[in-house]
Amino acid sequence: MDDKQNKPYQEESLGTKLVIFVGGIAGIVAIIYGIYLYTTSGIELDGTTVKKTRPAAVTSARAGEVTAEYAALNTTANDQNYEKAVKKGGSALPSVVGSAGYITNPGSFAENAKDALIDKVNNNIIKCTPEYAKKARQAGVTAFELRCQGCDASVLKAAGYTAGELAKAGYTAAELRAAGYSAEQLRDAGFTAAQLRKAGFSAKALEDAGYTAKDLLNAGFTPAELLKAGVSASSL
Repeated sequence: MDDKQNKPYQEESLGTKLVIFVGGIAGIVAIIYGIYLYTTSGIELDGTTVKKTRPAAVTSARAGEVTAEYAALNTTANDQNYEKAVKKGGSALPSVVGSAGYITNPGSFAENAKDALIDKVNNNIIKCTPEYAKKARQAGVTAFELRCQGCDASVLKAAGYTAGELAKAGYTAAELRAAGYSAEQLRDAGFTAAQLRKAGFSAKALEDAGYTAKDLLNAGFTPAELLKAGVSASSL
């Protein structure tokens, strides 16, 4: 007997062949299935005609084939993001899409959004009339709040606000003088003689408002100016 006849039978050799056979069958099936999917994907039936198509969303979003509708929606989204960023003090990056005339330019995006915001603000500007200010005062709105809305001191005076309320709101002595408040009213509001002198009031007006000769001297008026204004020499 030779060596081959004496070699014992090994079961693993049969198992290996079986695995290879099954794997080959599986591979062939996978290839056939892949070919089937490739040849049947994206096929529509149109009457008796069979044609291949791509989803519309993919076509319209593909570079170079962006539609006007897609670009408009993108621009609207960019503008909304810009407005949100402005309100929150953050930043926003525009989405650049497509070509063929529908490119969202980052520079024009900011300009367009800025123009839109300006138009929106202009359309919502409050016209601060005396009637509006009167109603606001009756509703408890402070002079400071109206000043923040751009109301002029003369309008608030006509609405009944006092010089003290306007001084507290941040209006200057010059603004109150221009609005028609007297030196005496501004003195009662807490302004110094120096502030009223700077606002344009004369020594005579301040002396009549109740400021002392010492106050006027400290404000920068000279003794000659005070004498001319009618201040007695004994009080200097």
